[in-house]
Amino acid sequence: HIADVKDLIIGRFGYYAWQDILKLQRDAQLEQKARAAVKRREAEEKAELVGDMAVVGSSVLIGILVLIIVATVLLLII
Repeated sequence: HIADVKDLIIGRFGYYAWQDILKLQRDAQLEQKARAAVKRREAEEKAELVGDMAVVGSSVLIGILVLIIVATVLLLII
């Protein structure tokens, strides 16, 4: 079917119209790939941020627990 459409377009509008259609199609595919790459990169950055937040949160929690243990030991000694 593409060959038929190609022949019709070339016959009606000329060879360069067909070439323009092919170029527009390639450009659209490249733009779609670029958008997919941006989405993938944003998802990776978001996952990294969540991981970093988990590390910071767990570090804070461990620090608080250590302070509670130290305070408890000091209260028991006194």
